[in-house]
Amino acid sequence: MDGVDFFWHIGDTSYADDALEHPGADKNAFMYEHVYNEFMEKLAPAMASRAYMVTVGNHEAECYSPACLRSTFKKDHLGNFSAFNTRFHMPSQDSNGMLNMWYSWTHGPVQFISVNSEIDFPGAVLDEQTGTHHNGGFGDQLKWLEQALASAKRQRDMFPWIFVGIHRPLYSVFIENSTYGRLSHVRKVTRALQTAFEAFFLECVPLSVHLFVLSSD
Repeated sequence: MDGVDFFWHIGDTSYADDALEHPGADKNAFMYEHVYNEFMEKLAPAMASRAYMVTVGNHEAECYSPACLRSTFKKDHLGNFSAFNTRFHMPSQDSNGMLNMWYSWTHGPVQFISVNSEIDFPGAVLDEQTGTHHNGGFGDQLKWLEQALASAKRQRDMFPWIFVGIHRPLYSVFIENSTYGRLSHVRKVTRALQTAFEAFFLECVPLSVHLFVLSSD
């Protein structure tokens, strides 16, 4: 991995919550932990040699397979981003952040800010799919973001670049109910966060999509 300083995984780390939809999966089996373990094992070589930074996405929220929906114990222990915050440990204390939910760090001439697009801002999507358990309540993310941006701006001489990572894009060309999320969700994120970014003169880059050749035809 020459030339790779670290990885930054901006949401949806394992899709363990969708385990029941994986090819050949037993929809009644409890596969959440198995899929998460498999994901971690496959990436172990990379994680052992490089920092693996993560940003929260909607698929980290909870387990909503039939096996989880039938079990209050599983919903209690796998809800509200519990597995995500247990399996990864980001440097949130260094930036007065909150677990893996929001935090910042520096590398080279860059200040990186990891933002949560799912919970803890006005109009947040929350991604509550169990019907009984609720997500969020980690703190005032917007207040922290404003403080993080102010701190980053004061340090522009040392870190002239500010990169903000967020799972749901503030701007998207995709249609409603596309695989990139409902536009109504995106608009809620935009309304909540855009003002903070504009106040510190940050430019928001639209959603970037990378396409790969699947066939020579």
